[in-house]
Parts: sequence; structure tokens; C-alpha cells
Amino acid sequence: MSIDSSAQTATGRMRRTERRALDSTGFGLLPCPRFDPAGARDRERRSSRHAWLLRAFGRSGAVGPRSTGLRGSVEAALHSALPIAAILAVQFGTYSLVSFFYPSRVLPVGVSSDMVAFVAVCLMLGVLFTGLCRMLRFTRPKSPVRELAAQMSAILFDAHRLLNGVLTLALLVPFMAMFAAIKVSLPMIAPFAWDATLTDWDRALFFGWLPYEVLQPILRYPAVILALDWAYKLWFLLLWIALLGFGFTRSVPVLRTRFLVSFFLAWFLLGNGLAVLLSSAGPCFYGLLDLGPDPYQPLMAHLREVDRAVPISALQIQALLWSGYLGTSDALGISAAPSLHNAMSLLMALAAWAVDRRLGLALYAFAAVTFLASIGLGWHYAVDGLIAFAATAAIWNLAGRFANSWEGRDHDPHPRAGRTTEPGDLARSQFRQGLA
Repeated sequence: MSIDSSAQTATGRMRRTERRALDSTGFGLLPCPRFDPAGARDRERRSSRHAWLLRAFGRSGAVGPRSTGLRGSVEAALHSALPIAAILAVQFGTYSLVSFFYPSRVLPVGVSSDMVAFVAVCLMLGVLFTGLCRMLRFTRPKSPVRELAAQMSAILFDAHRLLNGVLTLALLVPFMAMFAAIKVSLPMIAPFAWDATLTDWDRALFFGWLPYEVLQPILRYPAVILALDWAYKLWFLLLWIALLGFGFTRSVPVLRTRFLVSFFLAWFLLGNGLAVLLSSAGPCFYGLLDLGPDPYQPLMAHLREVDRAVPISALQIQALLWSGYLGTSDALGISAAPSLHNAMSLLMALAAWAVDRRLGLALYAFAAVTFLASIGLGWHYAVDGLIAFAATAAIWNLAGRFANSWEGRDHDPHPRAGRTTEPGDLARSQFRQGLA
């Protein structure tokens, strides 16, 4: 068989094969466009779809920074931060409108010295975490402390990586300040009205049973309750690791933009937007809302019984949230649907799958445990998590299409004829090279 005929056969086989990008949604939840070896169709489609956005920010779609050296690093970092800044601007507009129509119900936004100190600590942790990853993966030093110091120095002198992290944290501070102000004001803007409906949906979904009743055979063991409580707290640590990891990386601009855009959009659209439309307190507060007989009383009684033997932090936090709602302590905000705990757990799993499939599987398992913990600890209704999963998958898919257009990159810029290329392969190799 001649070389030409072999190439034609291989190319035809690629065109006949339906490809799904595992990296884009995890286990191929949503289809991606068919792989194009020349990249022409993708480039043409993206340029027409997002031309107005690229023109608005002065981006032509070319790959890489316009300049080299420090200027190129600054331009690339600013370009990557523009989508997040756009989301922040939309949230600021939303906060301004809500403050205008509800002037006595929305808390003012302020940046305290504690918040600045917290961001500074996160910045140092980001540098430390990135240096530690580089050292553990690629070196076996005789002096770990000296090697870690050398890796951290290299990161501090990497302008692109450092600017990425600084800009991410700088945009995160006002974003979270406005998010918290709106969340605390949710019960005054939209009083809790969906708890009974969400309970009915849970019963319909589980054929007349409530989800915690289905889980009762395992929830009756105190060790299971304690494990779920620790898993729910571990979520905060993993979320910061993911945010700092993607915030400081520069090796995978498409995946980085995709994760950060999904992160900020999920907090804004789900945590503020849908939380207003589905205003609810959650199973743990059901009996305090005067909605009639409390179907979750057996669950909360069991949790209090376990708490007498082994402290359960979920009950302490729930008591603190309710006292804030009553005004006897600082208000922290109560919102059940949709569940941001479940949304962020799935988002971390989707992003981890694109970096390393073993890590992705581990975080998919953690997302499942988080879903069970949100039910077993009385934080959320089952439909809270399911709504969050569906919305997060949609946001991840849309953010992927936007990131490909914004960064101006194809999944594989140098495909070889006859070779099957998965989009995740390039992201994984680039991520590992970026740690080196």
C-alpha cells in the first residue's frame, strides 16, 4: 500500500469517528465538535462566533503574547484576567441595582485589613504550593528546604506566573465581598419560600422517601457522620488548592481560563442569581420556618445525639448561621438551593480530569461523598445538588468554548495524520511541563 493511500485511509477513519472530548466535561457528558486536523473549521467558527468580544477587548485571536519579555508577560496576564474582570463588572452592576432598589436590605461592601492580610497569605501559599509541586514531581533533592527555596525564588522571578496569581487574587477580593453582601441580604430580598416545594421534589424523586431516609442504613453509624463532616470541611482546602493552582499556572492558558471563568460564573449565577429564584434555608432549618410538621426532625435529632458523643462541626456552624439570621450575631448568609458545595466539587473534578485522570477519578469520588454529606448533615435537599451539577456542567461546557476562542488555540496545534488525539492529552502534557 502506498504512503498516499495509507494517509488517505487514516484521514478518512478520523473523519468517520465521532469524538467526544473527555477533558471538556469529564466522562464525555457533553459532545464537543468533531476533531479537525487542519483546525480551519474550528478557527472559522470561533472567529465568527466571538468576533465582537475579541474586537471589544482588542484581541485578534493570535496565539501567544504580542510582545516578549516582561512586557509580553504583563500583556498575557492582563489578557487572561479580562474575562474575570468582565464578570466582576457584571456583578458590580448587579450589586448596584440591588442596592438601589433595596437600599435598606443590602449590606455595604468594604475591604477590611483582615481581607487584605488573607489575600497576602493566599499569595504566599500559592507560591509555596507551586514550588512544592515542582520539587516533588521533578526532583529528589538532598536538601528539600534549600530546593524548595530555590523553586519559590524561580516562581517569584517568573513575571507571567506571578502576575497571573496576583491578578486572580486581586479580582477575587471584591468579587467575594459583593457575593457575600448579596448572599447575606437574600432572606430580606426574597424570603425563604421554596423549602416545602424542594422537599416535595425530593419525595417525588425518591419514590415517596426523603433522601436521608434512603441513606439511614449508613447514617446510623456515628463514624459515617464524622467522616462526612470531615469531608465537608476538606472541601474548603481542596477548593483553595484548585484556585491557587490554576491561578498561578501559565502552562495551560485555555484550561486555566476555562476553570477560572467557570469558577466565577458559578458563584455569581448560582450563588446569587439562582439563590434568589430558589430562596430556601435547607433541611436543617426546616423546623424553624413554621412550615408545619418537620419531616427532618429525626435526622437532626440523630445528628444531635451523635454530637453529644463526638463533636459535629456542621451543627455548630448551623447554629451560628441561624443566630446571624435572627440578628443576635454577625450575619453570614443562609442559602440552600442551589448547592455551591456540590457545584464546586464537580467543577474541581472536571478540571482535575483534564490534568490527570487518576486525580480526576479521585475528585469525582469526592464530589459523590460531598453530595451524600450535604444530605446526611442536613445542609441541602437532594435536588439542590442535582440542580448545581446540571448548571455547573453547562457552565463548564460554555466556558470551554469561550476559552478556546479567547486564547486563540486549538486543542492540538500540530496533529499528525492518522493519529487519534484527545484534547486532554495536550492539556496534561502542558500542565506537567509548566511545573518543570
